[in-house]
Amino acid sequence: MKKSTPPTTSRLMHLEAIRGAASLVVLLHHSSLAFAPWMKGSLDRIPFYWLVNGEGAVYLFFVLSGLVLTRGYMRGRNDRADLLTAAFKRLPRLAVPAGVSILLSAILLRLGLTWHLEAGAISQSHWLLSYGNAELPPGYIPTMLGTLSQTVSVFFYFGYIGLLNTNLWTMAPELFGSFLCFAIAWLYIAFRSREWLACVVALSTALVLGHILGTYAIPFMLGVGLALGLDEQKLRLPLWAGAVLIAVALVLLSSGSYKRMLLGSVIMIAASHVCPVIREFLGGSIGRLLGAYSFPLYLVHPIVIFSVGSFAFSLLMRAGQPYILVLTITFSLTIAASFAAAYPFALLERWWVPTLNRFSRRIRNWKGNAPIEVVH
Repeated sequence: MKKSTPPTTSRLMHLEAIRGAASLVVLLHHSSLAFAPWMKGSLDRIPFYWLVNGEGAVYLFFVLSGLVLTRGYMRGRNDRADLLTAAFKRLPRLAVPAGVSILLSAILLRLGLTWHLEAGAISQSHWLLSYGNAELPPGYIPTMLGTLSQTVSVFFYFGYIGLLNTNLWTMAPELFGSFLCFAIAWLYIAFRSREWLACVVALSTALVLGHILGTYAIPFMLGVGLALGLDEQKLRLPLWAGAVLIAVALVLLSSGSYKRMLLGSVIMIAASHVCPVIREFLGGSIGRLLGAYSFPLYLVHPIVIFSVGSFAFSLLMRAGQPYILVLTITFSLTIAASFAAAYPFALLERWWVPTLNRFSRRIRNWKGNAPIEVVH
């Protein structure tokens, strides 16, 4: 009987830590849009703007996905059945936790447990009044059929309008961007094997996906480039060089320029990957915590802002508390409540991802192969 190869993982904890930190930046970005909309304009283009620059954090997500999803294939793995399995698992891996967040949002709306309209009227935040740019009609009550259909349609819709969790606007670019990464990896394997028909099919697929994604294709392709060109065994930076590069990356991520934010994302990831000290630090206990909460925190924090955060903000402002104190308490409570609400989602991921891997392993073992594990 053929001995099966133990499954491998492409998950790198220091990269997951960066993803978790980026999720925290998106949380701060949305909290400022909700309760201090003046903050975005006041901090724009200063060196610390990266702390609330959610757009830069999203580009960082996409570059990370390009790197993590293709790293193994760019480093010599030639198993195309493995690649197809990873591609087929991508949608269910994202859909289950994202779908639960949509259901949670619908439940809170139906029960009247959101105070975004009250808080938005006080802070004069269009983002809060519109339920995160969803532009839901006045008195909107989600239906069960509409909610369930959105758990699927959100992966094929590029926009905000009507979403019960508008943070999921990134799901369509993430899904199609992941397929673009897999197509490029397939092309790389086929070209290396001189299988020209497979090259033509893979290239055609990549071009179609690139056309669908438009400018969103670029960060994923940059991530694939990092997977191909970064070798932490050959290139190792001292701590001072890594720290300088990360400082440069943060300045670039504080810019409103699309190109600069992309460049900052690439530099941030590359410096963290090839500097052993930074890599080890990010892979420590704090980094592991951030990594474990990266996707759950990203999914659930807007719902917390519309409910817990908005309630606290409205209550404190009507009580006549000083504005700075109100912001301090509201931001602190929103962050704490977001991590607390993300915990069940982290448990869900801890069950769901291994379940997908086990299901894949049964199928692949039946065919005499071992699967790659699901990655973020």
